[in-house]
Amino acid sequence: MHIESSLVRKLNGDWPGSNNDASSQQPTEVSVRGQGWKKAFQTHSHQSVKAGANDGIDWDDREDPGVILNACQTEMMALWNNSRLDRVAGRRYIPTDDDILRARLKTLGASEHSFTMTNGPEKGTTWKIYDVGGSRTQRPTWAPFFDEVDTILCLAPISAFDQVLSEDRRVNRLEDSINLWIELCSNKILAKVPLILFLNKCDLLKAKLDSGVSVKKFVPSFGDRKNDFSTVSQ
Repeated sequence: MHIESSLVRKLNGDWPGSNNDASSQQPTEVSVRGQGWKKAFQTHSHQSVKAGANDGIDWDDREDPGVILNACQTEMMALWNNSRLDRVAGRRYIPTDDDILRARLKTLGASEHSFTMTNGPEKGTTWKIYDVGGSRTQRPTWAPFFDEVDTILCLAPISAFDQVLSEDRRVNRLEDSINLWIELCSNKILAKVPLILFLNKCDLLKAKLDSGVSVKKFVPSFGDRKNDFSTVSQ
């Protein structure tokens, strides 16, 4: 918990002097907030450079996430039996493109992103994208963004068949995604709005199936169909 609380405090932007009480939080996972994370990293990087570090880690700060991970390297490898931790917790760890791609950027609230087309038939046109959190507690805030919307893109993890919602552990995450999609499709307000569904995290689904996790155990309606990636993904 000390490792997790320190990482969350650093990456969430709950820096010393802020009004957020990180010690009172009990997160179930380590993630980066959708807002404010760039400023947090810039501040941390600036502090590390001032301290004379050339690897982004202030080795004189016992609360620095890099220091904590490195100190607990052996224990974490024994606990989770994951050889990748030897590299990630190393003193000269530099994230690879794959590490960055797999890092989770958690969306809290709504974030607006604007960009202007520089070529093609839409040159000069400015597009706005609103990224909204998908948890149950955040869905009531979606309504204002449905006004004059051109398209709605939905991302749902195809690998979540064996997981439950953090808000309600009685509800299967895959089942919740399906019900939400049905709800959006049947909403009369969105009758003329194109809805596009992306099923992501296919690599995690394949890894679970290859390790022997049974879909039928968590989704009884799957029946006796083959428990392989091709069948399950369809």
